[in-house]
Amino acid sequence: MKKPRETASQLYARNRKLTLGLIAELQSTLAKHDGEQAEEPKHYGFAGDLEHANQNLAEIIMFLLPSNDPAKKTWGDDSEAEGMKALLNRINS
Repeated sequence: MKKPRETASQLYARNRKLTLGLIAELQSTLAKHDGEQAEEPKHYGFAGDLEHANQNLAEIIMFLLPSNDPAKKTWGDDSEAEGMKALLNRINS
């Protein structure tokens, strides 16, 4: 007997649970990274690591934003960098 196909809502719920788990793992990993940076406070590599991670996280957020969000309206066009800047400014304020 065939297993019933997972519904879109079930798949969404499963993936959302995984996303939350990944966010928790990110927080744990960031705490460990903080400890490494504290041991070598003059090492710029740790700041670079976070800059790279922040760029990737911002891209993920841009991907998940609702289509009517002003920052999302630039997704995929020449002004995408402006949308990313707007998102980062919104987070930093």
